[in-house]
Amino acid sequence: MKEIKPAIYLFITALFLFCGGEVAGQTTSEYTARIIKKPTAPSLVITKNNDIEFGSIIPSATSGSVTINPDTDVVTSSNVTLLTSGAIRKSASFNISGGANQSLTFVFPATIQLSAPGVSPKMTYDLTKNNITKLNQSGTATLKIGGTLSVGANQPPGSYTGTFQVTVNYN
Repeated sequence: MKEIKPAIYLFITALFLFCGGEVAGQTTSEYTARIIKKPTAPSLVITKNNDIEFGSIIPSATSGSVTINPDTDVVTSSNVTLLTSGAIRKSASFNISGGANQSLTFVFPATIQLSAPGVSPKMTYDLTKNNITKLNQSGTATLKIGGTLSVGANQPPGSYTGTFQVTVNYN
């Protein structure tokens, strides 16, 4: 067997060192994760634009109703006469502002009672809202509440009023 000369040995060693003489490779990688607090949406603000307005109604000898569609403000009635003079019939309207594109939930009573001083019986009002479900990309929306007012047969005259509370939350 021939002896490897020191010059060749030195050349082979240098070749491994400078030409990546590693037979197996190894590397490391670092992973970084930041944990942040979930951003909170801006506070919701609700501002009343206007109240519900039914205008003047003349009852009949049978029970009747007046309905205000909250999506369109279209008014329909049955077994009552709606006077055309006076107030414009419209649903209640509220401006809402908050976080852009946030889904909303609404809490308000399904039914309220309207009463007039010294007058009985009261009238019942079943509330419904428009089809709003979330704030737009600007973070605003308009909530409208309409519904159906039940007018009793020969309902006594009077200025009937009632109140209800609306709560709006992020979904």
